[in-house]
Amino acid sequence: MAQFLKYLVQLVLSPGKGWDALAEEQPQAEALMHRGLLPLLALTSLSEFAALFWEQGLKFGTVLIRAVVDFGAYFVTVYIARLVFDIYVGRFTAGQPDRERVAVLTVMAVGIMIAIQLIDNILPWNLVLLRFLPLYAVLVLYKSSSYMDVPTSREMNYMIMATLATVVTPLVIYYFFFFLLP
Repeated sequence: MAQFLKYLVQLVLSPGKGWDALAEEQPQAEALMHRGLLPLLALTSLSEFAALFWEQGLKFGTVLIRAVVDFGAYFVTVYIARLVFDIYVGRFTAGQPDRERVAVLTVMAVGIMIAIQLIDNILPWNLVLLRFLPLYAVLVLYKSSSYMDVPTSREMNYMIMATLATVVTPLVIYYFFFFLLP
C-alpha cells in the first residue's frame, strides 16, 4: 500500500512529475490494485462509520448502506473505466496504447477519487470546497496525456473520455444511490 500511496501523493502534489515517475518506474497495475486501491477503498468505506459520532439521529443501518454504496460505486467504476479506456483510448493515442499503462491510469485516477471521498467521510462538517475537488482530479487526468502518449490535437477528446470514465462515473453511481436510499 505504501507504493500506491507514494504514487497517489505524487500525483496530487505534482501531477506532471507523478505521471513521469509512473512512466519511469512502470509499476504493475494488478499490484497497485490489490495492494493499494482495494485497501484504500475498504478504509474509505469504513470511514463512513465516523459519521455516527457527529451526525445526530443517524442510524447504523443508514451508515452501513453508505459504506456499501461507497465500496460498490468505486469498485464498479474501476471496471467501467477500464472498459471505456480499453475501447476508446486507442482513438486518442499516437500509437497502439500500452494496456498496462491504461490499467495503471485507471487505478490511479479512481484512487484519487477514492481519496477525495475518504477526506469527505472523515471531516465532521460539510465543506463546499470538497465538492470541487473532483475538478482537481480532472487536472491530474489532463497531465496524464503525456503518460498515455496523446498528441496535443487530441487532448480535449481524451480529457472528455477520461473524465467521464473516472470522475463522472463514480459520482453518478454514488448520487444515484444517495437519492434512492435513506
